[in-house]
Amino acid sequence: MGLRSRLKDTLGALLGGTQDTERRPQPYRSPVASIIDDARAQERAQAEERARAEEATRAQRLTPASPAAAPAAPEPPKDADAEEKQRKFMARARKGLLTKVSEAGGSIPLGELHDHSEKRYFIAHRAFSTLMEEMVAEGLLDYESGTGIARLTEAGRAVMSGA
Repeated sequence: MGLRSRLKDTLGALLGGTQDTERRPQPYRSPVASIIDDARAQERAQAEERARAEEATRAQRLTPASPAAAPAAPEPPKDADAEEKQRKFMARARKGLLTKVSEAGGSIPLGELHDHSEKRYFIAHRAFSTLMEEMVAEGLLDYESGTGIARLTEAGRAVMSGA
């Protein structure tokens, strides 16, 4: 918009007139660009919805259940043997990761620990993040986000030794 148009619009607004925006040519907008913009907006909305759902699930998992909010009858496990196997496997993987950190001198870059977890225990991405969050929360490992280094704690050494 040029200086003349701005002056004209400002003067018109001060004198109580309406701006003549309908006469101004609108920039050309391709129909394909509109479709792409709509698709991107829809993808953003879906991503935000997924993030809200994940946050709600995480908050529900981390929030202690109050007695009033507990269901009347707990659901029976669908396959108790499978759940027990999963629990044992995660305990073995946890101990294996702690051993890897110990073998590396008590501290290891998170990338190396992730690679070991993926190759040895087939635990990667979200499951690895959850496992690391649990180990840090239990005090088995300390994690420095600035350097990306995981350090073994005394509690982690005690779990490794089986105490």
